[in-house]
Amino acid sequence: MNGLLGSLLEKLPPTGRRVVVVMLVCGALGAVWAVAQWASQPMYVALYSDLDYAQAAELEEALKEGGVPTKLGGGGSQVMVPVSETAHARVVLARAGHTPGDRPGLELFDKPAWGMTDFSQRVTFQRALEGELARTVAGIKGVEKAQIHLALPAQSALR
Repeated sequence: MNGLLGSLLEKLPPTGRRVVVVMLVCGALGAVWAVAQWASQPMYVALYSDLDYAQAAELEEALKEGGVPTKLGGGGSQVMVPVSETAHARVVLARAGHTPGDRPGLELFDKPAWGMTDFSQRVTFQRALEGELARTVAGIKGVEKAQIHLALPAQSALR
């Protein structure tokens, strides 16, 4: 054995050499085990980000109920899932009726409200149109986030 390690081992008695060799083998096995544990952990990706804490907690709860492992990232503003579970997580959230960041669309009219005035109905209709347009634009590939504001003209008898 050449080098520093060889000269140190030669100075040790035979039992000391055995102890050093056993320690080196145990250290190498421990390092291999640690790398294997690290490599076997699933890689998490952000399913949704830029959420407020209430939205993140709501989504995390729905995903856990659906059996999808989750982590919160980004200081609590991201919901993260394993890469292999991304599509399943989106289906679970859609089934539960959670679409984070979406503004309500025409589903605002699903439950009719008695006593709705003409003005509140126009405002609700405008909100529904804005929500539907925002969803459509956000669905375009390359668009990360969309927010739509409409300025609809008021109807008058003179026009």
